[in-house]
Amino acid sequence: MKATAARAVFLAAGLLAVAAVPANGAAVGHRVERIVVAGSAQGEPRAVDVHLWYPATAASAALPKAVYTSPLNGRALIPGTAPLSWTIEAEVARERAAIEPAGPAFPVIVFSHGNNNDPIDYAYTLEEVAAAGFIVAAPYHTNNSQDEVRIDYANSHGASPPIACKDGRPSPCSRLEIPFSMADRVRDLTTILNAMPAWFGSRADTARAGLFGHSRGTVTALAALGGSDVWPVTVDRRFQAIMGMAIGTQAMTNGIRLADVKVPVLLVGGTLDATSPLSVSKYAYDNVTSPDKQLIEIQNGYHRTFDSTYCDQAKASGTIAAADPNAVMDQQTFDQIALHPSSGRPQNYCGPATFTQPVADLLFKTNGFRVTPTNVPTDGLDTNTVKAQMSALAVEFFTAKLARAAGGGVSGTVPATLTLTLGPAASFGTFTPGVAREYTASTAANVVSTAGDAALTVSDPGHLMNGTFALPQALRVEINPASWSQPVSNATVAITFRQAIAAGDALRTGAYSRTLTFTLSTTTP
Repeated sequence: MKATAARAVFLAAGLLAVAAVPANGAAVGHRVERIVVAGSAQGEPRAVDVHLWYPATAASAALPKAVYTSPLNGRALIPGTAPLSWTIEAEVARERAAIEPAGPAFPVIVFSHGNNNDPIDYAYTLEEVAAAGFIVAAPYHTNNSQDEVRIDYANSHGASPPIACKDGRPSPCSRLEIPFSMADRVRDLTTILNAMPAWFGSRADTARAGLFGHSRGTVTALAALGGSDVWPVTVDRRFQAIMGMAIGTQAMTNGIRLADVKVPVLLVGGTLDATSPLSVSKYAYDNVTSPDKQLIEIQNGYHRTFDSTYCDQAKASGTIAAADPNAVMDQQTFDQIALHPSSGRPQNYCGPATFTQPVADLLFKTNGFRVTPTNVPTDGLDTNTVKAQMSALAVEFFTAKLARAAGGGVSGTVPATLTLTLGPAASFGTFTPGVAREYTASTAANVVSTAGDAALTVSDPGHLMNGTFALPQALRVEINPASWSQPVSNATVAITFRQAIAAGDALRTGAYSRTLTFTLSTTTP
């Protein structure tokens, strides 16, 4: 019998509970479609490419995995230099797989990328959301994507012939007209929802549609539902919920009519985000008038901690650029990731696997940071961890908020729910060297389960660590209650931590900690 699970993870500097995307999620297909969206500046035809991820047939496992890169890949742009050639492989998505034809239609999530980002910057996260039963559409917001930055870079370095902008207007292609850009972004979201029946027929349930975004994409999503007094955006009330990661700057956020946002909202912000400090997310949370809203803080999260493919992009482009001085477009990609002044750099959110040679040396040459086996990510939180958290939060949030009754008459549905919420981080306080004692700390958990049974377990507690120093005696964890034989709502669980220290145990100055994973699972979902 298969089990589904929800997880909560202790982070090094705080506590966050998330629900895991089920391991037995559907196969995922991927393809790119193009729409033409009229620009708000001159009515110009903006060519907008849209990445699509969706539940696919089981037979798709035989297809090749999707490969992500810039649309400029392989094109000879600047005379005397090598074409851009970096690529990254999808984690699960299969290129042009057929959508799963059986079962209920899939709800739709439209994702809006950040300022001068690309949809593939978040591909690993969006794949996982699609695997849980959603159609996910993510456009390149023409005139405000990284490809426009690449085109402008190539043109300024002698591209021959010059590369045309995707809206037909004169360069530079990366536009600084924020009011028009914001209006165009919202138009992209609306046009994508309109196109869903043509792309997926009855498999797309456009009556259940949500918005998901990062940075300026979060601003875009909120403006699509709240409108603006300073940008000529057109509100689209077909979207029923918003999840936003690392909202844009305070100046951008001020442009939204937040009081007119009435749908459920989930905002997530990183405590180390210097581009959009956590205070901006709190400002948006305070001013949204929806009664259904939530703000989650990610301890040690940077602005780009949420870009789930950035570490692999840095590795792929850096490997090529380090080997070939003529690979200027690959170097441009690496520099864009390695040199941002406020959003975090690879050493802040990438793990050691990113920094193989010659990438580690190129990073040092580019931004002066010397990678060692133990100093990355600098604050202990990497994109892989956050990817799992964000996809799980998105699945849990949109499953609940987009649920709706079907059929005639009056009915109601209960979505499959396994929710684990942990209380404040537990602390033993101060350990006293040379004194035998058992230290006790506690926290609480809240469990909601619609399953026939449920069990709460914890990963191997192991030993508290202080750098390379471990306490001699193992950490013990007690959970009460730890199992249920029927559905429960808001069941309180007492979690007790016990640490014995003998009089002869050597203690190292500093803080001892341990990352634990609590899993709420069921065999009868």
